[in-house]
Amino acid sequence: MDSIVRKASTQTIIILATFLTLITISVPVSFCQKIPAQIKHAEMLYDSGEYGKAADIFAEIASLNPNYTRLSALHLKEAKARYYAKEFARSEDILQRLISKSENPELVSTAYYFLARINYDRSDYEKAATNFMSAYHYSSNSKLKDVCSTNIVNLLVGYLSYAEQKSALSECHKLDPQLFGDMIAETSREYIEFGLNARAEKVLNLYSVFEQEYDPRIEMLWSQLRSVPKHSIDMALLFPLSGELATYGRQMNSAVELAVETNPDNDVTINLKTYDTFGNSIVAAQLAKRATSEGVSVILGPLTSREAVGTEPYSDFWSVPIVLPVASDKGLTSISKVAYQLSPTPEVMGERLAEAAMEELGLDSVAILAPNDDYGKQMTDGFKRVMENNHTRIFSEVYYPRGATDYRRFMLDLKKTVLPSEF
Repeated sequence: MDSIVRKASTQTIIILATFLTLITISVPVSFCQKIPAQIKHAEMLYDSGEYGKAADIFAEIASLNPNYTRLSALHLKEAKARYYAKEFARSEDILQRLISKSENPELVSTAYYFLARINYDRSDYEKAATNFMSAYHYSSNSKLKDVCSTNIVNLLVGYLSYAEQKSALSECHKLDPQLFGDMIAETSREYIEFGLNARAEKVLNLYSVFEQEYDPRIEMLWSQLRSVPKHSIDMALLFPLSGELATYGRQMNSAVELAVETNPDNDVTINLKTYDTFGNSIVAAQLAKRATSEGVSVILGPLTSREAVGTEPYSDFWSVPIVLPVASDKGLTSISKVAYQLSPTPEVMGERLAEAAMEELGLDSVAILAPNDDYGKQMTDGFKRVMENNHTRIFSEVYYPRGATDYRRFMLDLKKTVLPSEF
């Protein structure tokens, strides 16, 4: 009897073991059969622009199949989908984990590429450049390398300061000396094409800071820089160095001299020619005629709008750019096609004042007290236009003569209109 029981038990154990084995084998096979279909569905969502849904499906597949042979590729698909769904933090986390764990250089390269794009979208341009460098270094795909190279040069030339360029190129030299040489050469070449030779020289100097190996491309670029002729610009300064406005004119003149002295350009020599307008519009016009006939490249000044009206016709006739640093009357730029106004017109200032009054103070009704000259009336016009467009009530307008110091009478005039009689 014992032998029969033992035999039956043995058969039961064998049957149970076989059943468990079948379960163990059949479950993964079932999942593996579903994975391609699930991935295809997620890819269809991705291609149709439903990146968030696609990312969730990629994440679910990876979570349910931790032993899937292409798990890293699934994670990369999720990271890309998260990126396009603007889920930058989640995408960045996945990409960083892939870089730290994966031994597949192409996958690592792609991860660095998308990290660089996240950095760019966050305006972290130096980190974007270094991640594009890493993507270039680890990739063997020529198309991806070309894309990375173009992006690196664009960032170095158009987005990074010299200090940031130096930092990024230092990291590049540690990672890939060949790429470092390529980037020095390409960045310098871009600067030379733009005529920014001083910047090209700074970047070329970085090559000898980090690299001792001779590079014929670098030497050729140095030769190209040495052959560039130096340019000279004559700039006429039309400021009142005498008379009532002398204080302002001298300050402006000193500021220009200081700017030229402290910001030298190795490619351009700026020769300053100073003329005293005395704050007189006739003198300013005569000096503009003289300066333009002598061949100056640009005129800076005069100070007032009244002087500018007489000088601009000569600027227009000789096509000499004239920059008006303070003159603000409306219409000055219509006199000469090469006139540039740095100060906003009184009308624009009035508009901004009105916007601030409504936004900051919450005013719904106002009274206006302004000087009765052109400046005051233009500013009032801009102020009123914004107020009226926003249905703000203007109770009264009172104008006083320019130079007035006692405003009592004008305030009393306002009181009659604005304030109750018992005030």
